[in-house]
Amino acid sequence: MAEKIIYQNGDVSISNSKAVFGGNSYFMKNIASIRVVGASSGLAWLLAIIGGIMGLAALNDLKHGGWLLGLIGAGLIYVAYKYVGFARWIVHFDTSSGSVTAYKSKNKQLIFEIKAKIEEAMTVTE
Repeated sequence: MAEKIIYQNGDVSISNSKAVFGGNSYFMKNIASIRVVGASSGLAWLLAIIGGIMGLAALNDLKHGGWLLGLIGAGLIYVAYKYVGFARWIVHFDTSSGSVTAYKSKNKQLIFEIKAKIEEAMTVTE
């Protein structure tokens, strides 16, 4: 059977015979199951907590430059939310060699789309 591309988006390519994520290739015949796992980013939570503490400390000392501390704290919270992100979504494969983390993204919709396309490709190979 000729290779048929089922999905392609950036560095992700899924065909009826393999899934390619960047430089890593996984053959469909070696994938026993696929699952999506959500994981929170510890760095984002740490930045948000430090920012919150700085904000509370700033409220206690507004007359003596506390506003600057509050501004920095708010900046840390913004960076945690906007750039680091609180949630990561991960595509895991179970293979005969064990569990493999195949792809990670902040985009939940993209991860579930990839999962659906891999499941579709697995049925095409059967």
